Amino acid sequence: MEVAPCTAARPWGCLSLVTRARACLVQLVNVVSGLAALRVAPKAVLAAVSEVAIEKIDQFGAMELPTLLSCLASLNWHDERLLHSSAAQLTALLTDMNPRALCEVATAFAAGRAWIPPAFERLAQEAAAKVSFFSAAEAVTALAAFAQLRWDQPAASRAFGRAVAVWAPWLELNELAIGLHALTRLPDACEEETLCTLLRAVEHARFPDAGTPDEEAGAVLTMLCNALRQHGAAPPAALLASCARSPLTDTVQNSS
Repeated sequence: MEVAPCTAARPWGCLSLVTRARACLVQLVNVVSGLAALRVAPKAVLAAVSEVAIEKIDQFGAMELPTLLSCLASLNWHDERLLHSSAAQLTALLTDMNPRALCEVATAFAAGRAWIPPAFERLAQEAAAKVSFFSAAEAVTALAAFAQLRWDQPAASRAFGRAVAVWAPWLELNELAIGLHALTRLPDACEEETLCTLLRAVEHARFPDAGTPDEEAGAVLTMLCNALRQHGAAPPAALLASCARSPLTDTVQNSS
């Protein structure tokens, strides 16, 4: 979904809320959550949110900070100062973060493209220790975030690769595509059994069998086809047939 820059509406009401939220960080998170839900991104408000968050960073809890970072990332707002401040605060919060919070932080760092190796390492270690509590979607999200960061921490990569493989028979097509694509960037995650399990899941997956896939579905099919080829696997005939009907078919090379 696109994010509106909010140039027509006056953001003064939100700015007033941000000012009052200095005394209550839950209100600050609520303001950003509301903007994310509405898909509007008034720059003046988001800049003010960042300033308050940086100033009060040591007062955030293990749920509030991940939610704030996730909502800001969803609005394409990536304040490098805030990401670095958040990274410094992670040590105090990580042990209290649940899988969803860990995914939100990892995804925010990945989207922000800030290079903070110590934070990535601590995050990966904590996520690996809690991997058994991750749902299928959360395991795929975490693996994808570390892949985008190109942070191939051996224990975490193997743990999440195996976790995604455990869920493989029940993964949605987009989750299979994301998982296989992530394995191309994380050699430690791409263990033989993990890869073979995901490839078998693709063989038994259901692909669109009629009509032209919409742009989003076409992007998933293309990602899956390209990931398979990067792993040296031939895409199933049903997948190629679906790709052929996609408006993005030019990005997929037909196998010989």
